[in-house]
Amino acid sequence: MKIKSFEELDQSLLVLGKAKAELQRQEATMNEEIQKIKDKFAEDTAELMGITASLEDAIESFCIAHKSEFDATRTKILNHGKVGFRTNPPKVLQLNKKWKVESSIAFLKKLFGKKYLREKLEIDKEAILADYAIDKIKDEDLAGAGLRIEQEETFICEPDWTKIENVKLS
Repeated sequence: MKIKSFEELDQSLLVLGKAKAELQRQEATMNEEIQKIKDKFAEDTAELMGITASLEDAIESFCIAHKSEFDATRTKILNHGKVGFRTNPPKVLQLNKKWKVESSIAFLKKLFGKKYLREKLEIDKEAILADYAIDKIKDEDLAGAGLRIEQEETFICEPDWTKIENVKLS
């Protein structure tokens, strides 16, 4: 389709708006159907979900109570599966909710200097753009650092929903 005038462009926007509105309506209908399927699945499997959760809790409780009977691998291989304990890698966490990352950083700095702190260097793009806007830095300067400024133009096409709402397509 080739548009030859602004009148045709305006008519095309009307058709586009109606088509998008219909797509949204059909998507809403699809989402309702998907939700009905999810709800039915949840209803149909509720008993199985309960059994699964209950059995997992019972199995874990039993294994914790009998942890001393596990071998060095900390795994028991049985006829119908295996149970065991895995040791996850250690991780550093806040002591409790009253500690924030910022306060931990401040105390680490005070107690140990920068030994346990990293500094992340990154390009301050906002500062570059601000200086570029006032000609404080030039394209040649940026090119010397392997950078360039790019600004794209993006086409927009937005139907006026309030004006096409009640218009019938012929």
